[in-house]
Amino acid sequence: MTIWGNLIAIAIMVCGLWLNNTWIAAAGCAIALVLSIPIIYRGIRQELLDSLSPAQRLQLVASITVLIALVGLLQILEFFEYVSSFSDRIDWNAVGASGEWGGAFGQILIAILAVYIAWRQYIISRDLTIEQNRLTTQQNVLTQQQTIDTYFQGISDLVLDDDGFLEDWPQEQAFAAGRTAALLGSIDAAGKAKVLRFLSQSKLLTPLRRDRRLGRAILDGDGGYDEDRLHGVRVIDLGVMLAGADLSRADLRWADISDANLIRANLSGCDLVK
Repeated sequence: MTIWGNLIAIAIMVCGLWLNNTWIAAAGCAIALVLSIPIIYRGIRQELLDSLSPAQRLQLVASITVLIALVGLLQILEFFEYVSSFSDRIDWNAVGASGEWGGAFGQILIAILAVYIAWRQYIISRDLTIEQNRLTTQQNVLTQQQTIDTYFQGISDLVLDDDGFLEDWPQEQAFAAGRTAALLGSIDAAGKAKVLRFLSQSKLLTPLRRDRRLGRAILDGDGGYDEDRLHGVRVIDLGVMLAGADLSRADLRWADISDANLIRANLSGCDLVK
């Protein structure tokens, strides 16, 4: 019934508009409003009851009441009449010109903002690049240290056999020298200094007096091995391993690099005590 009532009301309104009869069109509109508003109200009311708590419904009604009260108060104070009279006194041509100036100024501000955003993006990108490089450097340092530690362990296992100092196995001496040459060619100055100090303190670079027949290192009677700088044999002979090497600002204190070929090596800023 309601659907047919709405359709009839729409038909009456259309007929009134077609006949240019205000009363018939107004009657159709009134009938449509009377039939439709209760339906819409019931739907909205049920939706509000289902979705809003009593406190929320009270806040909604209070907000609508405050809005209506403000509009009424402004009407009582003749605010809208004042706005209308003020609008009549405004030179809209001047306002248009001001708007053009404002638009130009706004474009300048947008350009400045774009430059600022691009600059901030550059700063952020630069900081990210610096941080990434720092992390990469740290990772390279850790990787190098792990490589050096593995080398130390490998040389220690190779050297500390039952006889000591590889005197009976020249091939093992060649392996030790080869591993040392490969390592020194792949690490930085600080890493080279660590390796040289380790080999020096372990007497692996020192020419030792050896038994002519067995090749074994001879003890000096004081708990160490006797050195022979003229005819002794080193466990690892550096040879040309340090030729052209970068050893700048390295800590080479007590490092035994005697007879090593240091042609074109960079020793600037090194600590060469002892």
